[in-house]
Amino acid sequence: MLTTEYKLLTQQNQSLTKKHAIKVSWHKPHVGQLKLNVDGVFSKNYNLAGLGGYFRDSHGHWILDYQHHCPASSPLQCELEALKEGLKIALSHGFTLLVIETDSMEVIQSFTNDNESNYMTVNYCRWLMHRLRETKIILNFRNENQVAHGLAKKALEKLLDHQLLVRPPSNILNKLDADRVGYIYLVKKLPIVVLYDLARLGNMNVLSSTITEDDVMNYVT
Repeated sequence: MLTTEYKLLTQQNQSLTKKHAIKVSWHKPHVGQLKLNVDGVFSKNYNLAGLGGYFRDSHGHWILDYQHHCPASSPLQCELEALKEGLKIALSHGFTLLVIETDSMEVIQSFTNDNESNYMTVNYCRWLMHRLRETKIILNFRNENQVAHGLAKKALEKLLDHQLLVRPPSNILNKLDADRVGYIYLVKKLPIVVLYDLARLGNMNVLSSTITEDDVMNYVT
């Protein structure tokens, strides 16, 4: 699967070539909301998917994570299954007012484009999101999704089955702390048209994360 960064950075728009620097970091949800980060890891050799995701509150505090593996025939199916698993858990635990982040543009596009191969899964996710009331899904960068990726990778390696944890694994505590304090993983310089596209896909954080040219020198790009 092509990464979100590659898809966005290769978009061409000659009339909007000016670049802006943005800080790439995990953002807390608003007060009263929960955030669900999801990711999937696909094994082409075994047609298996590792699914991972976790919930955090408006203070960035850990609530719950999940890890699971299942059959899959494509990277997109893998990402959608990770989303479906998270939505099912949210519904069963009464988690509403949910903001969902994925680094898969294909997942976002699946909700607006016809996708015959994953029609059933997409529709089931739509139904779950409807049941969860005010739920939205937005696109983020892979750097903001490292914890979910690590959970999915371990789920595939260990073939974990519907595992739920109310306490975060010790190996990701440092990343959780970094996320909570707004650690800047990197600075990206993106054309303004790409920032508009990210905002259109729901990630308004990119607009509030823009920095001046002088500030760029304070970070490693």
